[in-house]
Amino acid sequence: MAAIKRVIVSSVPGSLAEGTEVFVENGSGLDLYIGNSSNNPVLVSANQFLQSGDVVEVSDIVDNLASTDTDKPLSANQGKVLNDAKADKNQNWQERTGDWTLTLVDSYRIDRCTSGSAENVTIPPNSSEAFPIGYWRVIRQVGVGQVTIVEGSGVIVNGGKNTAGQDKGFMLVKVDTNEWDVYGGVE
Repeated sequence: MAAIKRVIVSSVPGSLAEGTEVFVENGSGLDLYIGNSSNNPVLVSANQFLQSGDVVEVSDIVDNLASTDTDKPLSANQGKVLNDAKADKNQNWQERTGDWTLTLVDSYRIDRCTSGSAENVTIPPNSSEAFPIGYWRVIRQVGVGQVTIVEGSGVIVNGGKNTAGQDKGFMLVKVDTNEWDVYGGVE
């Protein structure tokens, strides 16, 4: 077997002895050895399942959630984004005061607008927040401040854009790339 990578350890207190080799060999898998390759090295780790075809190229990793390529792995960064969004789904509602913008992190929840003055909810364009088609959000005016839907650049909202009064609510549903329908208590 030919060594893929060899490193010879220099003298470091508490470490391997000087001159010890650490190397990986590619046989039926990737095997990690410590010791002299010509004098019975110790097999430290063996992975009989990892083959050269199992290696993921960095260029294959997807680092955005807008990709439609289901055969490519996600980056650790995107895994964190998804995990954070999943954690947020466990909380069904959030209280809001003041103006705010829809984000993917706050996915699939009920927003209770509790302000005593008017609030604006901005729907950003798909280029800023790529919500999936079918995404929904419920918004309820609990306080006396009317809630107004504000269309981001290129966004179309079908239906009324202002809550019909206190204790009224509506549902937003994304129906196309930059198009949303409004259902419920709006005028």
